[in-house]
Amino acid sequence: MNLTLKKNVYAGLRRLGVYRFLRWWHRKQAVILTYHGVISNGDDSYLNRNSLSAEMFDQQMAYLKRHYHIMSLPELVRRLVAREPLPPYALVITFDDGFYNNYAVAAPILRKYDLPATIFLTTAFINSPQLGLWTERVDWLLQTATTAGLAFAIASLPRIWCAVISSGFPPKRVKRPLQNWRKRSALCEILMAGWQNDMLF
Repeated sequence: MNLTLKKNVYAGLRRLGVYRFLRWWHRKQAVILTYHGVISNGDDSYLNRNSLSAEMFDQQMAYLKRHYHIMSLPELVRRLVAREPLPPYALVITFDDGFYNNYAVAAPILRKYDLPATIFLTTAFINSPQLGLWTERVDWLLQTATTAGLAFAIASLPRIWCAVISSGFPPKRVKRPLQNWRKRSALCEILMAGWQNDMLF
């Protein structure tokens, strides 16, 4: 479904009141929103694919402030453990991984609306020379590659070809994409070993 069609479908559902009805229908259930990053420049590049612009985040927080009862994650857990009833439209805001922009960009917006949030911080990478999560390392390797492509094999899998384009991503052609996280992790280790030994790039 192309972007224009999606926007028209969503706009139609909104005009019909479908979203409002679904929000009312689930008003007694807690919602937990998960974000990754909020970026100030609004860049929608591959590297920021899990982020949204500060402007969009501000609009979302304003909407949530008007329509939901925002509570902290510890407060939600306390109420659930104590079997206390939840307020209607209860919602918790969380961030995964703990990117710096959570503090630099998202936190001021959260303070603007006086909204609590929980950050699940990957503490192993604090003050560490490592590039970060293995997915971020693979992204970095692919973004800085100078070769047009590479071929490799993983365990019993057949030969896999992956395009590496230094000028942009995602690649135009990828054969047999790796769905299993163990296989993707193995791919990361292969790429990292090749990079460290100057074998690939």
